[in-house]
Amino acid sequence: MGASENDEVRIWYDPRRDRELSDALVSAIAKAKNADLDPEECALFQDVDPDSLDALFRESGTENTSLTFNTNDTVVRIDPGTTFEIRAASLTTED
Repeated sequence: MGASENDEVRIWYDPRRDRELSDALVSAIAKAKNADLDPEECALFQDVDPDSLDALFRESGTENTSLTFNTNDTVVRIDPGTTFEIRAASLTTED
């Protein structure tokens, strides 16, 4: 993913129990960047359509769907399963 695995944030997402996927992604991006992100101002929603993203990873028909994209100077990867693994890693280094 461009960053070492030690720099990755991993969050498990269960579409049957958790909030919307886009909200979980904002949390993962914020943790990866070690910053507070306002969901209303997060570049995620300018880079991808959150409703489409949520629909893509709904409970049914997602066992083989995975997605990797860049947003907010962060690389995000969503891996399929009964619960989804969300990985986020900052693309910027702290000086």
